[in-house]
Amino acid sequence: DGNKNDLWTEWDENGQKTAERFYLNGLMDGRYVLLTKDGQKYDQGSFKNGLREGLRSQWTPDGITLDDETYHKGELLPVETTSSQVPVELDVPQDQDTSVSMLFDTSKVSPELKGKAEVLGSAVKKVRERFIQENALGHESFSSLAASLFRYQVAIGGPAEQGELIPLKDAFAHFRRSWGMSADSDDEGFILHVPPDSVSYGTVTLTRKDFFREMSGEHSIEDFDFIVAQSKSIFALFGMELRFDDSYKRKQYLDVIWPKLWELGSRAEDAKLFLKNQSLSFVVTETVKIKSLDKRGNSIFTEEEKEVELSFASGVVDRKLDRFAAVLQSAGARFEDFPSPQNPKLMIRKFDGLVIRSGGELYPSVSVMLAGAAPLNPDSLIRGVKVDLGEALGQPGF
Repeated sequence: DGNKNDLWTEWDENGQKTAERFYLNGLMDGRYVLLTKDGQKYDQGSFKNGLREGLRSQWTPDGITLDDETYHKGELLPVETTSSQVPVELDVPQDQDTSVSMLFDTSKVSPELKGKAEVLGSAVKKVRERFIQENALGHESFSSLAASLFRYQVAIGGPAEQGELIPLKDAFAHFRRSWGMSADSDDEGFILHVPPDSVSYGTVTLTRKDFFREMSGEHSIEDFDFIVAQSKSIFALFGMELRFDDSYKRKQYLDVIWPKLWELGSRAEDAKLFLKNQSLSFVVTETVKIKSLDKRGNSIFTEEEKEVELSFASGVVDRKLDRFAAVLQSAGARFEDFPSPQNPKLMIRKFDGLVIRSGGELYPSVSVMLAGAAPLNPDSLIRGVKVDLGEALGQPGF
């Protein structure tokens, strides 16, 4: 009935397995495991009737084990701890749970770094609480990034600095991939590829909300803005530059817009309206009489259907409005009537909103004006015609 059932396995574009999940009647039900691009587990647990149930285990991209979580009917159960279970070297604020504070070893750091570890812990907790409540992925990669960022800050100025930079870059790359903020090529520095507010091409505009709806990801635009703000804050905490770039996402917008724009030209094509030698033309089927002679020399007339090509050019003058207006409307054009400013005896019917394909290009905003004696009706004779093709567009190239 269109619902997922049993084991579903996912792979990336390189053939690497990325996930295994069990479904029952369209809902996750049973165990699941998520894998990095290197085949390493970073999240495993189980669901029942679409809600988390039982033990959940997680790891950072560099293999560090995070604290387990336990769920019942989608709710995270509180961890019962005793003082003996809390490492004495950790400075754990009372309002911060131990699963968060375990990410940051503050036993041998300055008071300033201890204070920043508390801020990091608050950010991690805030992210986790948001996505655990939504029963969605999202916080794991952020937690790993925060932990790696702290370890790098602790190592700065010492012999381990360069050694901690590599795990930080790996955690940052994992975070970008998890949230769709990476590009095709490797970037230098810490760059998040974020969507612009909107992108227009031809007559189509795609906003950030439209883009997220098209990509149909797990998270909303509000989730995305939230995680971007949190990532910006933890980098700013240590005075590190986190840059934002929208050029790659702009290309993705255009890759979504172009097929939509091209599809709009199908109505004109279906109406047999096309460009020929930069002239707007169309094909109609007419019934014509064919004369022939029989064996006795008598004239015989038969009717035959024949395709005839008509053009919106000077030859349209003195023809009836009916079929010329009909083909434009069939192609999806809107129209309005208004008096001719040059000749008060004439009325102009302007058609616009036409999208015409021509080879690999298209004209996204074609307009046609037909003038005739007022009032206009299907039998009105055309006294003037003007076609404005507008600007031709090709598929966006980079």
